[in-house]
Amino acid sequence: MAMIAGVGYWTACEAIFGPEPPQRHNTHAADLRRGLKRLGIALADRLSPLGNRSLADLATSAIVKVNPRRNGWHWVVWDAERQRILDPRQPSYQRYRVVSLLPVR
Repeated sequence: MAMIAGVGYWTACEAIFGPEPPQRHNTHAADLRRGLKRLGIALADRLSPLGNRSLADLATSAIVKVNPRRNGWHWVVWDAERQRILDPRQPSYQRYRVVSLLPVR
């Protein structure tokens, strides 16, 4: 989220969770939409499946839900302009299994 909005990590956390540090580490699509709205950026209303398309087919950037596991998932950014995934996780994953996405409007 910080990458989409062009803000720092703690500014993004505050936009999502408020001034108190988060008590949980899993972030849902509604949290991302609410936080980005506070920062002046609109996302699609719902997660949508990628289906048989590839990320390169997307006309706009998006927040992408990837690598589902029993205990959660991971969020990355698809940068449509640069045609690449931006991942705040270091080291980043070698492979991404896309579940769904929230296009930036």
